[in-house]
Parts: sequence; C-alpha cells; structure tokens
Amino acid sequence: MSEGDRRGRASNHHDRIERRRPRAAEGVPGDVPRGVGKTFRMLIEGHAVLEAGRDVVIGLLETHGRAEPAQLADGLPVLPRMRVSYRRP
Repeated sequence: MSEGDRRGRASNHHDRIERRRPRAAEGVPGDVPRGVGKTFRMLIEGHAVLEAGRDVVIGLLETHGRAEPAQLADGLPVLPRMRVSYRRP
C-alpha cells in the first residue's frame, strides 16, 4: 500500500467521524482577539436563535462585573454552576 493510499484512508475515516459528530451552534471562533465583542455577539445571537424556536442555553457567562453582558443575558436560560471539590495530589 502506498503512502497516498494510507493518507486517503485516514482522511476518509476522519470525514466519517466528523459527519457522525453532533454539531453545536457555530458560535464565535476561539482565536478571535479579546475586546472585540465575542460575548456580546454570542448573547445577541442567542436571543435570535431562541426566538427562531431553537434551544439555547448559557453554559458559563463571566461578566467581569460589567452590566451590559448581564443585561444581554436576561431571558436566556443559564445552566446552574456545579460545585466540584478536589484535592491537589
């Protein structure tokens, strides 16, 4: 088997896995710099998606004490934070 055949089979396998994987909302890419409005955009889009009848939930929202993100989050369901205890090794 040539190296090209192996690469082709690996690529096909990866494509099949990607097609089976459930997809979340597109959201904002993680490599966007800070301070450009990612949180605002996600909250505004969350309201639009909710109004369109799709399920939306906030998993974690850190407002850093700012009122605007907290106001934008009003009306969107929020998962309660889970308390996790651990000990350092």
